[in-house]
Amino acid sequence: MKFWIDIDDTLANTDEAVLKIAAEYQKNVLKKPMPAMTAAKSETHSYFIDVMRWSMEEAIGFLKYCYPQCLAEVKIKPGAAETFHWLQKNGHEANILSSRVNAKGDDAFQITKKWLSENGIKPDSITIACKNKGDYLKGRQGVFIDDAFDHTEAASKNPGITVFQINSRFVKASPSPKVRHFSSWDELRGILIRLFPSQFDK
Repeated sequence: MKFWIDIDDTLANTDEAVLKIAAEYQKNVLKKPMPAMTAAKSETHSYFIDVMRWSMEEAIGFLKYCYPQCLAEVKIKPGAAETFHWLQKNGHEANILSSRVNAKGDDAFQITKKWLSENGIKPDSITIACKNKGDYLKGRQGVFIDDAFDHTEAASKNPGITVFQINSRFVKASPSPKVRHFSSWDELRGILIRLFPSQFDK
């Protein structure tokens, strides 16, 4: 099978790094007090804009100012690398499909490639700057794993794709019956074995 897997808040605890650096940007650049941090259930993958209550101009400024730093500092989630290796060990194709955008040149791709290598992940392919993952997956067969409401909703419209959404503090859970939910990578391995018993060595 082919797997397409997101990075931020899926393989990585990106919210921890992004919101820490966003707070520094709010204080040192925007010179504004911090808003109350609530678990806003955003319907987009750019949840930090909702959490920080930024205007689009302020959000764009943040992306230019320190987005590459955010991408480089994120920490991998427990069990994520092990699950990635397990998929490939079982003969499946594991691809990275990310909506990360470049702030300067091709920095997001290079940072992503370096981060994956540092965390021991060797994907079969890396795709970034994917604005509409539902469109990207049209006509394809396989499994898609993401944290974002908008991406999982769009992907679930494709009949050949089994969609998983990892639970998030800041992103709304898709109510679609076509989207399956999980909380940890260890849990996902068990779900995949139950769904596709002939595809995995336990």
